[in-house]
Amino acid sequence: MSPEQFSRRQFITVAGTIAAWGIASAHAGTCKRRRRSGSLQRRLLASSLRVRPDIASLSEEQLGSLRNGVAAMKALPASDPRSWRFQANIHGTLGPATSPLFNQCEHGTLLFLAWHRGYLYYFERILRQAAGDPSLTLPYWDWTASPTLPAAFRTPADSSNPLYENSRTINDGSALPSEVVVDDLNTALDSVPFPPSGSIGFSPSLEDSPHGQVHVFVGGNMRRVPTAANDPIFWLHHCNIDRLWNHWLNLGEGRASPSDAAFLETPYSFVDENGETVSLQVRDILSAAQLGYRYDNVPNPPPVVVTAARRRAAVAADHEAKSPVRAASTIKEDQSAESKPLGLKPETVKLHVAPQHAPALKSAAQGARTARAGKLLLQIEGLSLAEVPNFTYAVYLNLADEKAPADQAKLHYVGTINFFGKGAAGKPPHKHGGEKTFSQTFDVTAVVARLLQAGKWKPETLSVTLRPLTPTAPKGGEERLRKRSEESAGRAKISYQRITLVVTP
Repeated sequence: MSPEQFSRRQFITVAGTIAAWGIASAHAGTCKRRRRSGSLQRRLLASSLRVRPDIASLSEEQLGSLRNGVAAMKALPASDPRSWRFQANIHGTLGPATSPLFNQCEHGTLLFLAWHRGYLYYFERILRQAAGDPSLTLPYWDWTASPTLPAAFRTPADSSNPLYENSRTINDGSALPSEVVVDDLNTALDSVPFPPSGSIGFSPSLEDSPHGQVHVFVGGNMRRVPTAANDPIFWLHHCNIDRLWNHWLNLGEGRASPSDAAFLETPYSFVDENGETVSLQVRDILSAAQLGYRYDNVPNPPPVVVTAARRRAAVAADHEAKSPVRAASTIKEDQSAESKPLGLKPETVKLHVAPQHAPALKSAAQGARTARAGKLLLQIEGLSLAEVPNFTYAVYLNLADEKAPADQAKLHYVGTINFFGKGAAGKPPHKHGGEKTFSQTFDVTAVVARLLQAGKWKPETLSVTLRPLTPTAPKGGEERLRKRSEESAGRAKISYQRITLVVTP
């Protein structure tokens, strides 16, 4: 279908949809009614489950329906709760919070997955009605299998395509790095605790990367929390994150979502397809099955009962993780903790292990090999940035050659620094925003175990390497990507204060 053909068909379909859907209830934007969805679970379980498909599997007709729904929502006035802008503002906005529903997003908390599940669900209901297609469900973007932006979101590259967003970095066909969409994802999925609280576990790991890194690498509006939901790819990205939550639960071996009352009874409000505000609790949106949908290649996980004994053990383990014993001093070359700039060249930092900490470090390393209790945590502290960049840094432990190819460096790979939602410019001015500096903690226990097994663990020459990580440019686009990254680094002004290795009991 040519851009001209699509544009004309889109106009006809959208105009008809708005006439049937939006105009008759133009007053919905000022609707203040609230309803409690007490029988939501019972009603939805009685119906057949809708299937959310991979965007790569959609037919032209299904893609057309998706485009029509997005175009119809964008055509509504921003004051209408079902409009594209209003729905995006629920996640975050840089403008004035003219509705109590704005700036609700959960980031950096254990409600991250649950809140976004409810947000996606009600957005999908609005999109379905906007498209006039009762069979429409939100597709997901499986960036592990397809690391380039879906073609439907890149072409045609103009305003005739409601899925196109000009500000993106990867509209040129650049591919997301495998370190993010494969290695970081595997690290998150391997985590068994959710956790009940704290920063080490599946939910915070997945949120940092791949979730946050995909936001950063897509670029444009997606780079920052307040603007991310304005990009149509946001919804497919978060559908994939939602799908991976189910995948993680299906892995079993003690994996379970929180089940305490404080978590389950957290209240939220969304907007349904009639423009009405719906108030509910996390328990109402916790599972895909109770919301009446599933993913095409991941079965909905069965309910898991978490025993009180397991919860107590998890809380105790988390308490230990939050009270580490320092096993290594700050950076040897700098005891003043002044900020050190990071650019587009690798940075290797040597860590000095004080004699009194050497026994604890040796014991923890041996424990990593034998899977005994205790963890080795790498902390990068005092990170700051003036602007969210369109790249990140891959972190390596004891990497002798800081320019080694990725396949050779893989043994030493720790993870990536997440810049999404970080720094004062990365978040909206609401309950999760405003920090000027931040820190990132990596569990390097498994990395140390790998190095031990390979005979490459040398605590006497302990070092951490930070290497810039960008998307993989399409053939012929390398120079364009390099210039773009240099410009971004100049604006971002990234720095850190110290790198420390700590040991938990």
